[in-house]
Amino acid sequence: MKLTLSTRKCWAGLASIGMVILSTQAWSGSSSANMGTSTTMGPTSSSFSLHGAFNNPAMNPLLVNTDESFRMSYFPNISYNMELGDLDNFTEDLDDLINLIDNPADNVDSASDTLDRFNDVVKLMGEQGYLKINVGIDAPLLPLIYKSDFLGGAIGFGAKTGVQIGMSVLDDNLGISTQGGGIETNTSLYLKSGLETTLSLSYGREIFALTDLGKLYVGAKLNLISMELSKQVVPLTTLDGKDVGDVISDTYDQNLEKATAMGIDVGLVWAAKDYRLGLTFENINAPEFDYGSVGINCASRGEQNDARDQCETASFFVQNGRINSTESHIKQALMRVDALYSITERLVVSAAYDTAEYNDTIGFDNQWFNAATSYDPVHPLIPDLRIGYQKNLAGTELSSLTAGLTLFSLVSLDLEYGLESTAVDGSELPRRFGFSFSIAESF
Repeated sequence: MKLTLSTRKCWAGLASIGMVILSTQAWSGSSSANMGTSTTMGPTSSSFSLHGAFNNPAMNPLLVNTDESFRMSYFPNISYNMELGDLDNFTEDLDDLINLIDNPADNVDSASDTLDRFNDVVKLMGEQGYLKINVGIDAPLLPLIYKSDFLGGAIGFGAKTGVQIGMSVLDDNLGISTQGGGIETNTSLYLKSGLETTLSLSYGREIFALTDLGKLYVGAKLNLISMELSKQVVPLTTLDGKDVGDVISDTYDQNLEKATAMGIDVGLVWAAKDYRLGLTFENINAPEFDYGSVGINCASRGEQNDARDQCETASFFVQNGRINSTESHIKQALMRVDALYSITERLVVSAAYDTAEYNDTIGFDNQWFNAATSYDPVHPLIPDLRIGYQKNLAGTELSSLTAGLTLFSLVSLDLEYGLESTAVDGSELPRRFGFSFSIAESF
């Protein structure tokens, strides 16, 4: 189905894509928002962060001091990051095109040449115009680790909610309508989102020791995962001056699919005096979740309305092989290796590496490498400092610098700043940005 609207409204609708993307200039990503100090240190087997137990369940007994029986967070940890497509000169081109439409007397090109140029911009949007956002938050007082002789190790409890949202552009050629001279197109916003709530129960213990050489720890974690997945195709023609958020929210529930499944993680840690080696297997049972379908049974959406238009436009892109009407998100089995070395008692370097590519909730390719160093001074009034580097070895292949500090061995703030940039309204902005804030007991 071809949809038409006036030329001016088409330009405004297309421009709104850029404005929606750029309105979150603060800044994805990583496949999810790393929590707490893991934003800088990465998913390493570090005792400094309580989230070490989430990175590797074998870390449980190493996260509690020998003279204590438990360790916990005090307030919810909050993490956020964002990744932006490479939009160099995109908004400038749109501004030029809008000006030509508003002031046709200034246009020295023919209508066909103008459409050719505009189609090039729309194609660029489809190739590079995307936005990805990750948000994560822990439940109050969690994570919590409890260690006892009776258990022979340490048990961990966790509860967190994560949201991942991705927006890209499904581009379609523009043409001149034979009725009214307006522009017709199927160009649409394509949104995918996942709301994931996870309850975790983990256990870790020492299984043997070699005198003066080190100890081997093993752990396992059960994750009860509740997932809500939705995807939407929003034609620009359905915007018609409406707020994009309102249009999306009106049909969000119609494409929502909810499911619950169990995930299983297993970890090993070799802990020596000056170093630590970790091996983690995540989602070894590869739990699967379905997305809500699009572009199917459009007649059931009633008379012509926004929901019907979205369905029929989605069907157009399904028939052209651009998207799938039905799909599933599989939490692929993942193996990660990490290492930590103490240069001094207070200065530590670490690294973590995903051994294979995997898809995140909204279908982006990921394979992360992280390297970091941290300094933990003796005096509690001197901030703990850390700095790191991370790179996605797959997909967008973006990289970031990370840094953080912890005040009073309690309050932690970590930041991520992308090394690649894009031009927006004449300003250079990082393509990645993120932060994490936590209040939790540290060693």
